[in-house]
Amino acid sequence: LEGGRKAESKAKTRCLWEDPECGGRDIAGWTLDAPLCNVSRALADELDLNGDITLLSIPENHELGKTDTWFTYAAMLTRLRPDLQIGFVGKVDSDNFVRWPVFFQYLRTHQKEIEMTPFIYGGYAIHRAVCSGKVYDQVCKDPRIIFEVFASGAMAYLSSSLAQHVYMDGTSLERKREVWIVGEDLQLGNMVYSDPKISPYVINHRYGPLGKYINTHCFNNATLYRRDYYFVYREQRGAAGASRAMV
Repeated sequence: LEGGRKAESKAKTRCLWEDPECGGRDIAGWTLDAPLCNVSRALADELDLNGDITLLSIPENHELGKTDTWFTYAAMLTRLRPDLQIGFVGKVDSDNFVRWPVFFQYLRTHQKEIEMTPFIYGGYAIHRAVCSGKVYDQVCKDPRIIFEVFASGAMAYLSSSLAQHVYMDGTSLERKREVWIVGEDLQLGNMVYSDPKISPYVINHRYGPLGKYINTHCFNNATLYRRDYYFVYREQRGAAGASRAMV
């Protein structure tokens, strides 16, 4: 990202629901049937064998709108397919190991709020006062910040009702553009709080006895990821060893 937080891209990197340049309200215009660039053999094999990867019709970008594009697409999908009963949409870094049984157990401690509150924002949340301090390089002192908290990027999720509201027809197109800020985690926080008429309930992984055990951000450390995976899924150890022996 050349130019730091003031960088701009000439390519369309942030797609919004009402934006005709990205397909507008027609979900079919938001995705590609095949990659438009070279991909790894592992990814190509996954696409050929299972076809279970969604390719958004924007260039790969880290800080310039990929997250907003994804959440918009996911929100549209939840409305298009109510039969799937999708309760939440979210994002997880590929090098982030999630202990799903622990996560689901943790969510049960918020069961009442989940059942009663339509607008929910979850993850390891940092309060604006904290990220305005020196530890976070005072990033949240930016006057464009409107959120009360933001969830760090390793794992963040929104209830489908909240995603539909802020990414579709609850927050206006003008307001969506107004709250834009470079930085995907900060931008997600701004979008969550883009409508002052609603107050999201925050499920904050920083608190509670299980919160810190939900996930490990491995920072591209494959050894750490494998260690945590085989600790949780111990029955897979033998199968993995046999596969390596056959190779």
